[in-house]
Amino acid sequence: MLRDYQQQGVAFLEARDKALLCDDPGLGKTAQAIMCCLRKGLTTLVVCPHTIKDEWEHEVRKWTDLKPLVIGGSAAKRALQYMEKANFYIVSYDVVIRDAEGISAIPYNCIILDEAQRIKNRKTLTARTVKGLRLPRYRYILTATPIENRISDLYSLMEFTGNGTYYAMRASLTPTRGSYFYLDSRSFKPGPNQLRQMVRQAPPEALHNALKSFMLRRRKEDVDLQLPPKTNIILETHLTQEQEAMYALARDRFLLMVDDKTVPIVSVLAQLTYLREICNSTALVSPKHPFSSKLDELVPRVNEAVLTGNKVIVFSEFKRFCDIIVAALRREGLRVSYLHGQEKCIGAQKEAFWGENQVLVATRTGEVGHNLQCASYVFECEPCWNPARVKQRQDRAHRLGQTKPVFIYSFLTPGTVEERIRATLQGKEELYREVIDRPEYRQWLRELVE
Repeated sequence: MLRDYQQQGVAFLEARDKALLCDDPGLGKTAQAIMCCLRKGLTTLVVCPHTIKDEWEHEVRKWTDLKPLVIGGSAAKRALQYMEKANFYIVSYDVVIRDAEGISAIPYNCIILDEAQRIKNRKTLTARTVKGLRLPRYRYILTATPIENRISDLYSLMEFTGNGTYYAMRASLTPTRGSYFYLDSRSFKPGPNQLRQMVRQAPPEALHNALKSFMLRRRKEDVDLQLPPKTNIILETHLTQEQEAMYALARDRFLLMVDDKTVPIVSVLAQLTYLREICNSTALVSPKHPFSSKLDELVPRVNEAVLTGNKVIVFSEFKRFCDIIVAALRREGLRVSYLHGQEKCIGAQKEAFWGENQVLVATRTGEVGHNLQCASYVFECEPCWNPARVKQRQDRAHRLGQTKPVFIYSFLTPGTVEERIRATLQGKEELYREVIDRPEYRQWLRELVE
């Protein structure tokens, strides 16, 4: 049975042809979208990351008697699947790029984009291809992070939803009698990019007000989930002598590259990644000299958590570091599942983690859409540039169905680029709060349901 706030979310979607559902991870956006489609009698194309297609199939079967069809396999198999009859056609973003023409021939009258931050950059092939599909009247976006890095992320989502949200946004941003925040459209060059220019220059308060008519967002604090507490702990791990020597050389090389304006920016960014790898382990840049203060700290902490009857998730965005972690944990006799985006059966890895396995190690492929609330300890091996990804990682465990207190351990190497990354994260979090999570929005939500 849906919870009260989920029923309100379904009603919000039902009342709109186009909308954004931006609840926090773990609040059941998938179930709300499925129930909306059921009540409206829609044949739905679901576009989602490859790693959560099975989650969608499971949720459709859980909440309805409708037929879900997961699209996958060889090109010939997919071509036959497009001709099958189903209520939910579930396809990954990668397959959309390969099969856009065949997908548009499916008799859907609704599209749902899950984890829609995948189209946040409007210039990417993924974003252009998704927006080039046959777009029906009903279009819904599911994402906990409508803004990841900058305001233009939000504009790209609006391009997909189309005129309904365009006009609502434009009406809110242009002058109206008694309006306090507005922009004068005459000061922007007319044409298809006018609204985009307005969105980029609008104050956060104006954007926030403009979003309310077509975006619904609830934080965990806004609903009575009765979740156990979540504790965030920063683990400061200083570089070993070997790491420090290697880091100093790489840092000096990086600074010279920054000063040399003839060096391509791609090379500079690669050197920045090199610095981050050294903070994790010298083995990532010099396999013959494997030194890692993080690994030395991680392994005993994971062991301790497992010995006290807890399951553990370990995240790192560097696959080679994940490989090292998996090997080290298995040497300790721990049973480990591994999600890295190249495994043949993601479902089997997750099923084993829900079963007898004690630890799940994951790259970015494990950050979104997975129900992993059997774990109560999460280790983040490095800070990333994006606060949305940090929250996604943590909410794999701290979500509906969790019965234990959740402990989040985030590694940080003092005196390195990791400290600067963390400072950048805090600035992006402030932008998100100003546009999406303003205090006034909390009051509007209360008025909506009271």
